[in-house]
Amino acid sequence: MDTNNNNGKVDDKSVNSNSKISLAYGLAIIFMIFLAIILSASLMGVFNGFEPYQQLTAAMLSVAATGVITAMLLYFQRKQQEQLNKEQREFQEKQEEKQNVFQVKLIQDQQKFEADQKEKEKQRLHETKIFEEKLRIYQDFLKKLCDVVKDMNITEEEEIELNIEFENIKLENQEELNKKISA
Repeated sequence: MDTNNNNGKVDDKSVNSNSKISLAYGLAIIFMIFLAIILSASLMGVFNGFEPYQQLTAAMLSVAATGVITAMLLYFQRKQQEQLNKEQREFQEKQEEKQNVFQVKLIQDQQKFEADQKEKEKQRLHETKIFEEKLRIYQDFLKKLCDVVKDMNITEEEEIELNIEFENIKLENQEELNKKISA
């Protein structure tokens, strides 16, 4: 059978032309066998009695019956082979479809995982920036407080600076500061 490049699908025109050619050859062969049987039977003297037509008819019927049975067996065998080929193609198509669905699912899962990883990394970076800002504020506050303790005297300016640093500490947990840092 001829096949096109249509994913292994059989071309209906080529199947019809091949089956017509096969049928013509088959009929020609059956006719030649029939003639050979008749000629050999007459040469061997099978038809030497009063009943040559009956013997000829019996021989023709036996040849015809054998030919019909053989043709039917070949036909059913071909149909069975075509059915098996069709089932095999359908099975392969289903397997390819399952494979494609699996690959798409795998790619989607991989993309989701990568997106989740990026989001986690972004969140970790954001939290690191917040921690660094908090650390800076606490260090400034402690530095000012340390200066006051060293002097054992607090000036108005130091008191204002400590109040400002204390207010910064209060603000560090508010959403407004988080937005400012992430921007």
